[in-house]
Amino acid sequence: MAKTSRDARRHMREWSDFFSDFDEVGALVIEEFIERHRRKKYLRQSLERLISRGFLQANKGKFAPTLRGKKLFRRYHQVEPVFNEKGKWYILSFDIPVKFNSKRVAFTRLLRAYNFIPFQKSVWLGSHGVAVDVWEWIVEQKIEKYCAPMVVDIIEGTEELKKRFGVNK
Repeated sequence: MAKTSRDARRHMREWSDFFSDFDEVGALVIEEFIERHRRKKYLRQSLERLISRGFLQANKGKFAPTLRGKKLFRRYHQVEPVFNEKGKWYILSFDIPVKFNSKRVAFTRLLRAYNFIPFQKSVWLGSHGVAVDVWEWIVEQKIEKYCAPMVVDIIEGTEELKKRFGVNK
């Protein structure tokens, strides 16, 4: 167990960053990753805990994040906002009925995890396109008919939006 909750969060960020780059990883790669860190014992314990709690699957010397694990890692993974070089903005407008409120709440959390920001109540803005796994989630939840993606060149107040995204162009 990590000595402090801060250490535990740091280990989660490290594993989240590590697994954000891979769908499946061999045991040797994991060992190399652990060996490069100062607190090997605690990082190894974190890995074992992720497996025992169902966030990672270990099978035949390979480790892969489960669906729950991908969601957890996405929460901890620090993604730098990226502004599309072509100057495009990605807008996702949605009108999810009240009877699907829990899906709407989960959806907005997912959008935040992918660096989308609310532009208006049900209109979210991103500086890069919606990832494939977000669309898979939308279809899986059967809310695709309530979502409308758009790509635009010009939005009034672009300079303020660039500041919100940390873009220095």
